[in-house]
Amino acid sequence: MFIRYHEAGISKIRSNQYLDGAKSCKRILGYDANALYLSTMAKDMPRGKEKVNNYPDPVKAVQQVRSAVLSGTLFGVVKCKLAVPKRLWPKFEEMPPVFVNREVPEAAISTKMLDYLKHTGRKRTSCKKLLGVFEADEVLIYTPLLQWYLKHGLELQAVYPTVAYTPEKKSSLGLLIR
Repeated sequence: MFIRYHEAGISKIRSNQYLDGAKSCKRILGYDANALYLSTMAKDMPRGKEKVNNYPDPVKAVQQVRSAVLSGTLFGVVKCKLAVPKRLWPKFEEMPPVFVNREVPEAAISTKMLDYLKHTGRKRTSCKKLLGVFEADEVLIYTPLLQWYLKHGLELQAVYPTVAYTPEKKSSLGLLIR
C-alpha cells in the first residue's frame, strides 16, 4: 500500500482494515532505488541468435518451462500467465510483485484519490499506468525474475512463446567476460 504522506509518530506501519495492532512509525527514512540498475551490468545478459519456442497447449507447457526456469536451463524471456496465490496475498500486500502497464478505469480509483485530485486542482487523465498486480496474463518476463517469482511461491499458470538466448556477462567496461 502506497501513501503519499508519512509522519513520524503518526503514520502506522502495515495499517489496513485487515490487521489489528498496527504500530506507529518512529522515524521515516527514504531511499532512492534508481541506482539499483547498475547491479544488472554484472549479471548474465542475452546474447546470440534467439530460439523461439511456441507451445500448442499453454497449460501443458507449464511444468516443462517451470522446471527449465528453476534449473537455469532456460535463459531469456517467457510470455506467460502468472499469479500470486491467495494464501500469499498478505505477504505481498504492501507491494504486489508483478507489474503491468494498463489503463486504469475511473471506477477503480478510490474516492479519497479523486478528492485529492479535486483538492489540488488536478484533472484525471486517461493514460496507462504502471500497476503492481497479483495476476497478469500474456506478460513477458525475463527468466531470472521468473525464477525469483517461482521460488517465492508465485504460480505459473500458462506459457505462450519462450525466447531462449545464451547467457553472457559483460564487465563494467562493456567487455565480454568468458
